[in-house]
Amino acid sequence: MLRALLGALVVLALLGTRAEAEVTSVSAAALPAAVPATGGGAVTVNWTVQRLGPRTGGQPSTVRSAQAEIWAGGNRIAVLPGLLQQVSNPPVGTPETLSFSETLMITPAIARQIARASGPALIVREFTDVGTAPAVGAFGSAASGNAALSVSGNAQGALSLRRIELSFEDGSRTGIFNTGAGPRVVAEIAYTSSGILEAEWRAARVEGGGNFERSLGIVRQQLSSAGRGQVRLLSPKLPDDMAGLYEVRLVVRRPVLNFDLPRLRYYISPEEGGRVLGEISLIGPDEGTRVTPATIFAWEPAAGAEAYQVEIFPLAPDGASAGMRAPASAELLLGAFDLDTPLAAGKLVPGTASRTRLSDISFARLEPGETYRWRVRAIDGGGRVIARSPLRFFKAP
Repeated sequence: MLRALLGALVVLALLGTRAEAEVTSVSAAALPAAVPATGGGAVTVNWTVQRLGPRTGGQPSTVRSAQAEIWAGGNRIAVLPGLLQQVSNPPVGTPETLSFSETLMITPAIARQIARASGPALIVREFTDVGTAPAVGAFGSAASGNAALSVSGNAQGALSLRRIELSFEDGSRTGIFNTGAGPRVVAEIAYTSSGILEAEWRAARVEGGGNFERSLGIVRQQLSSAGRGQVRLLSPKLPDDMAGLYEVRLVVRRPVLNFDLPRLRYYISPEEGGRVLGEISLIGPDEGTRVTPATIFAWEPAAGAEAYQVEIFPLAPDGASAGMRAPASAELLLGAFDLDTPLAAGKLVPGTASRTRLSDISFARLEPGETYRWRVRAIDGGGRVIARSPLRFFKAP
């Protein structure tokens, strides 16, 4: 028993006097500092490790790092195994500089992740002094360093538009405006890579089955993003000098699109005072129906209607239908101001039709499982609201 205790004390004494070098800092530089986003490439990283010699004399010890890590936008996106290590025996308390060099292969997949990230990319390593027996464990300290890395060019080649969404300035996608209201449209464009966007704002007054389109303005803008980008374009003032149904669109000339261009419709109506409205009978869907994109919204035609506006409203906060106010000129503005709740979605339909399906954009504005109310308003050739339906409930899918 005494012999075992003495042996343990000897081991502890040896450990207490063992050489313990200290890794104090790590720095690095990557060459090249950027790789092509389209194909990645090889990067040489030169690491410099500063170490302080042991407090007492001892045996040589090992500084090692087991792997490199790639971080981008604050997240680790790749681990690149590769052992770097050196054995040395610096003088007691004397600073020592160790140099390491390695070549890392940045794959195209890693390069694309770096290009899409919103923050800087770094190559990171941690170096540890592991004493004389690296496989056993660390006897000294550890420090990390990093080298900046970026991508050059763009991840997908030339500029590519992923999505275009049109809405009026308040976010709605349908509306009725008074003459002289000066409405504008906002285009939200999602894109990748870099290049020139060339487009044209165009509007048409739709009547008598013919479209008479006019140019409102040209757009030419440089777009640039290492990954995914988004830009917001505001149209010139839309035509509002004559009452009637209009259609507006952003025609993209460059780059070539692989999807259909969205369109918005709006109605220009003259101001006027109070009036008595006719009533439109709704055909379907039935009360409480859970609708789908295939659901047909239908109604009985109204005499003298040149256009219909299908309007969808959220359920009032208390679960009851919001009260309807007396018709007035305010209801001819964007949205329906004769109700106490805002318009959630809607669609303008020519007067020759009395049925329609909601667009995918309208469905995207509905909360799944929620209850909504819908109705139809009829507009005559002079831009006046001449009839409306009662409210009917449906459930979103």
